[in-house]
Amino acid sequence: MLKILVPSLIACVCSVNSAFAACHYPLDATPQDYDDLATFPFIKNTDQTVTAQIQASPSFEINYTALSHQVAQDTLASKGPFGDMLIPSTGIVALEMAQSMPLPTPTAPGAIWSFPQVLLDLGTQNPKGFENYILVTFTMINGGMAPQPSPQLIVSAQGTGERFATTVQKIPLTLPLSNYRFGLYLNQDRKKIGVTVNGTDYGYFSHTLFTRHISKVAVKLGLSEGKIQATDPIVGKTIDFSLITDASQMSHTYPKGAMDMCGTVI
Repeated sequence: MLKILVPSLIACVCSVNSAFAACHYPLDATPQDYDDLATFPFIKNTDQTVTAQIQASPSFEINYTALSHQVAQDTLASKGPFGDMLIPSTGIVALEMAQSMPLPTPTAPGAIWSFPQVLLDLGTQNPKGFENYILVTFTMINGGMAPQPSPQLIVSAQGTGERFATTVQKIPLTLPLSNYRFGLYLNQDRKKIGVTVNGTDYGYFSHTLFTRHISKVAVKLGLSEGKIQATDPIVGKTIDFSLITDASQMSHTYPKGAMDMCGTVI
């Protein structure tokens, strides 16, 4: 269940084949949703872009989350996780996310880590009554270790139910971590999941994680920070996340015929 608040998920209700309207995800969780989930909303939330400001947190962790009201309610009611945006059941479906990590690196052991997630709902239930799904997580860490490791993006895909498995790709990054774009493409025909980062196509995960097509999707933008001293120069700096779901706004090159989640060819 996704009440592991790592954190929860954002999602939207859209219809497939939105030929005349932008393909949009509303991040419409309410203040009460965030209180109930024991997480903080980002300080700004406009047009699928959210912003967090780094705070001093010398002895505790601060979690920021952007999610939909529907997914928040499903999570709180222990009904989830569910996707709540229908996507095309054939072909290749893509979405992108962008983020920037501020410099300088926090003083050790302080750290900032982000983990935008995409939940892929297979539309079937396992023996315990929960939905079978795949959770794809993009993890980027800034700080927290001495000496600092080479920066990298860790992309993991964990499947539940009929195809329980976990597979990971580690992708090197270059400092500064500015305006990184992560692309995810879902091949409904081949039952494969592919990843692109800053325009480089890293191909499909080696494991096949689903045998049925993905019926619905939910997405979450999440950020945590911890053990950052008040004197650290990173305090007060901001981090921006953007979710890109409309074909006209995507910058990566995907396999021929790829669509956004509303069915518009990229």
